[in-house]
Amino acid sequence: MRAYRLFATVIAAAIVATSCNNDFSPNAEWRETMVVCGLLDQDEDTTWIRVQKCFLGEGDMLAMTSIMDSSNYAEGELSVRMVEWNADSLANGLLKKTSETGKVFDFEYKLLTNKAEGGFYAPNQPVYCCRTKNQLKTNKVYELRIHNNKTGTAVNAETSLIGNLDANAIKVNNNSIGVFTFSQGKAAITWPRTQRARVFQPMLRFYYRNVDSDSMLHADILFTMKEVTNELQLSTQLSRATFGNELSKAITDHETPKIMGDTITLFLFAGDENFKMYRSISAPPSTIVQERGIYTNINGGLGIFASRRTHIKRDLEVPPNTSDANYRGYIKSLDIGF
Repeated sequence: MRAYRLFATVIAAAIVATSCNNDFSPNAEWRETMVVCGLLDQDEDTTWIRVQKCFLGEGDMLAMTSIMDSSNYAEGELSVRMVEWNADSLANGLLKKTSETGKVFDFEYKLLTNKAEGGFYAPNQPVYCCRTKNQLKTNKVYELRIHNNKTGTAVNAETSLIGNLDANAIKVNNNSIGVFTFSQGKAAITWPRTQRARVFQPMLRFYYRNVDSDSMLHADILFTMKEVTNELQLSTQLSRATFGNELSKAITDHETPKIMGDTITLFLFAGDENFKMYRSISAPPSTIVQERGIYTNINGGLGIFASRRTHIKRDLEVPPNTSDANYRGYIKSLDIGF
């Protein structure tokens, strides 16, 4: 489900921007425009595709967003499928499709009922899903095809998977052992460049135990996103002070007298070129220039069909805490002591 949650705000902005564009005449003839959001992840059990439609009509556009039919297609109205292609490898590591393999993934309509309240209709939201676990290959290209069975409107987009990465190649302070440590107050995370990945974001998931209730909890600490340029080895740093501050903010149960660090899982999220471009253009502007373009790789529509990986991870141990020999990885009053 994270596949379309990540882009929900931007997709919504794209719909509103298109439907309310001043270049449109309020009385102009309506033209169907599909808005698509899908992320292909070879590690996920199921691939989810979100499809909405732009709308145009007389009256309050914001009021129309609260009507399900204004932005959502009905069950059976669309055919959503993904076609696998053979491909040749190019010099830059990208793939060029050559011929269809004959393998087709048909997506099923599913109506979810947990969409949060916002600018668009809730809580129901239609999505399209297909089980793809262990069926996607890194040397193939995947083409998404969506067809409106009533109007004949069709869109398509393609992406290829991000290459494999051995979790053991992710190192902390250039060390292969499975312990998370700080060297001179900093933890340097390094990893090799991965085929077709153009943006990375490391994340630490710190597991800790409430000593009183013996319950296991966790807190997530995100690193700055790293874009790939020409380097073969990528790296980023986290200071012990920042780690402690972020952990203190993430752990909300300040009344717990004792919590004990258990393990740390280091995640490495990766996205392809389309993901990178979409995120870059969709990010909030950092200058006084407020007008932003809309990036799309959906032929005949708007949105994004890209690849990512979220399951590149490595489990690390929390080192012993020298301030309290009775508890391994013990933290008192959220004062990080290792």
